[in-house]
Amino acid sequence: MRRETETLKIASQKADAGRIFDGLIQGQSTDEILTSLQGNVSLELQSILTHMGSIGDMPGSALHFDNWDISVVIPHHNHVEYLGEALTGLASQTDAPNEVIVVDDCSADLGAVEELCKSYVQQLNLKLIRSKKRLYAGGARQLGAEQARGGIVVMHDADDVSHPRRIEATRNFLENIPRPVN
Repeated sequence: MRRETETLKIASQKADAGRIFDGLIQGQSTDEILTSLQGNVSLELQSILTHMGSIGDMPGSALHFDNWDISVVIPHHNHVEYLGEALTGLASQTDAPNEVIVVDDCSADLGAVEELCKSYVQQLNLKLIRSKKRLYAGGARQLGAEQARGGIVVMHDADDVSHPRRIEATRNFLENIPRPVN
């Protein structure tokens, strides 16, 4: 019974997250999205939306820069069977990322990863980085972020498939946050 309750709770949160994402894509404000959900959203999602609405007001916020290019960082370790789907999803975006960085974290079959990445260079501005030692996901993300040229860095797992408008929604959301007047 407890497992069924948890499963229903997770399904409800996923549905709420989908409605929130759709609202962001449609350009709704976080207040409008919260109102449309009529309070039927978890405290966690309410907190995220509340904080999203105030990002532009944060002193020292990253929104005070001129580089709006989006870099996508994909940490990778032995998931070559999924990486193709992840790259296809990024290549199919309505608003392409400016660069995609795959950080291979000492995978057993680097040759297959290299071949796969080569097959996407016509579709994506793709860069493959091979770590010298095992970094694990967090370290691989950090290495990719350090190599990124974009002012906005989006993390993407090797076994994720992005919504076709993920980059568009990210760019739209960040470009439309009110900025403080200097």
